[in-house]
Amino acid sequence: MSKHAPDITDTSRRNFTKAIVAAAVATPIAASLVGCQKKSTNSNLAAPSPVPGGPSIVACDSATTGIEEHIPPMELDGSGSLRLELSNMLRTTSGAAPFRYVEDGIRRANDRYGELESVLVISELYPKVDDQYISVKNYSGLPPGSQLLLWYQKIFPPNPPGGDDTDVGYENVATYPPRDPDVRIIGGPGNGRYFEMTLKHKELAPRDFSHKPGRPWRYTHRPDATIAGLGRHFRIGQWRIVGPDGETVVAPNFEGRDAVDYKLYPTFDDFHGS
Repeated sequence: MSKHAPDITDTSRRNFTKAIVAAAVATPIAASLVGCQKKSTNSNLAAPSPVPGGPSIVACDSATTGIEEHIPPMELDGSGSLRLELSNMLRTTSGAAPFRYVEDGIRRANDRYGELESVLVISELYPKVDDQYISVKNYSGLPPGSQLLLWYQKIFPPNPPGGDDTDVGYENVATYPPRDPDVRIIGGPGNGRYFEMTLKHKELAPRDFSHKPGRPWRYTHRPDATIAGLGRHFRIGQWRIVGPDGETVVAPNFEGRDAVDYKLYPTFDDFHGS
């Protein structure tokens, strides 16, 4: 079990994290990324794909992501549970697990989510990596039919009981089941196929309001949604962008695991077809 040890930098680091995340959401992505001052020295993470026009990772010091957005990106927050903010309402088509969600109340086809086009990932790192606590990368150039997968990781309660909530540990997971994620998100390519999201364990609570014009609908797991083996509190332990077979990673390093917190912003292409 890994340990998140107390540190006198925690308070300032958390304030810095909130400021970075707020800036990334409230301003154009290109402008927010320019504010990063340190470039990762890990060439495997920062370097774009060698295939011209193929999958690429844009690091936080890049001037542009190259993505033209019609619908605001969805937000997935995985710290302590799962929170989802998006443009379109959702409804479930299944009464038992796994719960399959689709868009609801869409009046114009062009307002639907099309193919998964890119994923911006903000990772909070502890201990720091390459002298950074925050990593911001955009994963783009995804092939048609790409999917975003999330796996949950158990958060253990403070030890000793009643201690500071930073005195927690996380479940040590050697390998997450590659074909059995806790969340699977698939874009809608058209021709009778639409956006869908599948939750392995528990359904979402009725929609709430985020008070954000671009992403007005907020969903979380039901407050009583205790997940077997995880309880009510967990984090995103691993995320992965895979191809249309639902398992094969799109490109090297198009995945991440075991950050203290992940915020993911999937961007979808315009919906095409009927």
